[in-house]
Amino acid sequence: MLFTSRRIALLTLGLVLSVAALAQPSAPASVLRTGRWWRVAVSEAGLYRLDAAFLQGLGINTATLDPRTIKVYGNAQGLQPQQVNAPRVDDLRENAIMVQGESDGRFDAADAVYFYAEGPHRWRQRPDGSFYYELHPYADEAVYFLTIDQGAGLRVTALTPLTSPTETLTSGPQFAVLEPEQENLLHSGRQWFGDRFETITQRDYAFATGAATGPGTARVRLAARSGSSTNYTLTAEGQSLGLVFVPGVPVNSFDSDYAAQGEATFSLPQSLFADGNLGLRVAYNRPTN
Repeated sequence: MLFTSRRIALLTLGLVLSVAALAQPSAPASVLRTGRWWRVAVSEAGLYRLDAAFLQGLGINTATLDPRTIKVYGNAQGLQPQQVNAPRVDDLRENAIMVQGESDGRFDAADAVYFYAEGPHRWRQRPDGSFYYELHPYADEAVYFLTIDQGAGLRVTALTPLTSPTETLTSGPQFAVLEPEQENLLHSGRQWFGDRFETITQRDYAFATGAATGPGTARVRLAARSGSSTNYTLTAEGQSLGLVFVPGVPVNSFDSDYAAQGEATFSLPQSLFADGNLGLRVAYNRPTN
């Protein structure tokens, strides 16, 4: 779980640097240059199903549609790198999809298109094995493109099952995040923050943990603008987990950070969310002087 806030700084010095672009092959033209195309937007990662009613809602006449020509394009990259010399995909790539009932050449009422899509926001893994949440600052949806008149489409292929598996997995990680983009301290740039702790000094947050069976980890990140260090108490189901400290900043200086951030990681015993729910409280310990 992450309560994510990010660092904000005032830019007082501008630099113009020359960076060599990474040489990479370029497509002669976009695949979108010919044919008819429809946009399909998704907000999160998952397996998506497009049935006859959905396609008809796009304006596609399924009575004359040959399902073998259905294609889906999309790059599923999430946030693009800011570095000009970072590698990036030049054009849309075709995705392998499954089309139920396509063998007869007709798109019947029971037929459907299945494809896996990634949303704009991602969980990514650090070199040390931990995970972090990458929120896309510009979009809440990722767009895929569907076409029906560009020839036979790419399909998923069945894999041969292993007869002697070397490892059996019975569990996996589960993630939850809270990162509302509500306030921009400088009214400029990509840095947005969530709830304000000022007149309201404590807030409660609820998470559904479902059938999680093992211990968990809570990672909390907070930002503050104060001339002295501030601290916050994190409580889970009434049990104090510890403090998050945020250093102070020179509030009267124009060439220093506008705000500072603090981060802490806490262990969550499974007993705290054994009922499938977890309640967290963040409390600002306001100075008395």
